[in-house]
Amino acid sequence: MRDVQFGNEYLPYEQAEEKYNEELGITSEDEWRAYAEHEAAHCVTAHHYGIPILSVSIGPLTMLAMDRDTISPGLCVYDPSHDPLQHIPKGKPEWMSLPFDLKQALSARLFFNLAGPAWDELKGVRNADISHADFDWPRALFSKLSSDRTEGQWLRLLLERTKTLLQMPAISDQVEYLGEILLQAKTITGSEIKARLDWFNEGKKAA
Repeated sequence: MRDVQFGNEYLPYEQAEEKYNEELGITSEDEWRAYAEHEAAHCVTAHHYGIPILSVSIGPLTMLAMDRDTISPGLCVYDPSHDPLQHIPKGKPEWMSLPFDLKQALSARLFFNLAGPAWDELKGVRNADISHADFDWPRALFSKLSSDRTEGQWLRLLLERTKTLLQMPAISDQVEYLGEILLQAKTITGSEIKARLDWFNEGKKAA
């Protein structure tokens, strides 16, 4: 593992990991597994909908992925050039009035963003907190639409739909598989995510 920067100093990965655990209050492998599966849920959902992922990391390597000194347990990096938010017409249109292809793209991105917190709830790790960064994009979408629901009601509805997607055996098996790989590797590139999930799915078909 490469050295990791903390402020103005570079630490060997093992020392960085120890400091990370202290900062986050993480004391067990089960806690890191929960974070790994959270990020894996984002990746598997992105793969399912064809959203390009650049990398996924847990622990100190998230700071290398973000290129800044930030303590975060995990990070899934996607290609921002594929953001469908920019295609929403001005004037706060209603959801049903949007073009079908745009609704498909927006739905895929919603499922991708909410997959992590939805998986956490399914596994009983923690209840979703809508102030979490995973909800930033869904909140931005809500602000551009006209709706008779509150933001909280809308997000809860979408979260439940995401949980339904993740409960499909074909999806949940992939999350646990990729989560275990991430727990060991600490970081995985987008091309490796695709290769591993494609291999896993081919094996399931052949079984």
